[in-house]
Amino acid sequence: GQLYVDLQGAGARAAEPETVLGSFLRALGTAESAIPGTLDERAALYRSTLDGRRILVLLDNAHDAAQIRPLLPGTPGCAALVTSRVRMVDLAGAHLVDLDV
Repeated sequence: GQLYVDLQGAGARAAEPETVLGSFLRALGTAESAIPGTLDERAALYRSTLDGRRILVLLDNAHDAAQIRPLLPGTPGCAALVTSRVRMVDLAGAHLVDLDV
């Protein structure tokens, strides 16, 4: 499967990770009433929901590493592809590719 979000990183109001996690959890079949309120709880539920699945997470137009860290799957069988105008050298395990755009 796949999850996609435009993080609006180049705009004045980048998407909040809490909001994105809520959308991802709903897309993965989590009931609205089961989605926790805090970022840490949402991230934990997101990762446990992804466990055992094969999902590609596409995080388009990221603002910075802090915005995407909670959205990274971190589970075997899943991968993330991040696009950004900012070079995110502080992400452990990331393979950076510069594109001429």
